[in-house]
Amino acid sequence: MPPFQKALRETARGAAGILFLSALLAVVTAWMHPHAPGYNEGRLEAGEITLPMVQRFEGNVLWIDARARYEYEAGHIPGAVLLNEDDWDEGLFRFFDAHAEDPDALIVVYCGQAGCQSSIAVASRLRREAGLEQVYHLKGGWTAWTDAGGTP
Repeated sequence: MPPFQKALRETARGAAGILFLSALLAVVTAWMHPHAPGYNEGRLEAGEITLPMVQRFEGNVLWIDARARYEYEAGHIPGAVLLNEDDWDEGLFRFFDAHAEDPDALIVVYCGQAGCQSSIAVASRLRREAGLEQVYHLKGGWTAWTDAGGTP
């Protein structure tokens, strides 16, 4: 084998190795990235609802913001009520006032982003302590709202 072919073959092997390693690192980075979606777009957990499902609902929606107060004050879904576990007692009064205005409204709790557990905890607590059965948590949370073009 001529020396230039040997050098070409070694260069091609090295390039293939670098490409393989780059692809592997890209996959690992995408998997571990802190802003990677923490959910499967096509699968819903118990009590979960997607933004398109909420938008198709023909009645009123009572939005519950389960984020920290400073996040709520920085921006929230219009008309949303702040109810988080840190200020549960105070927030519960606001929730019941809003719920009394339209008891047939769809109740949807959201938190910061996909994978956030605050909305699940608040929705569960409303079901358990307030005796409400139709309480849902928004898949993707506040991030789903803003990604869809929703504004505070």
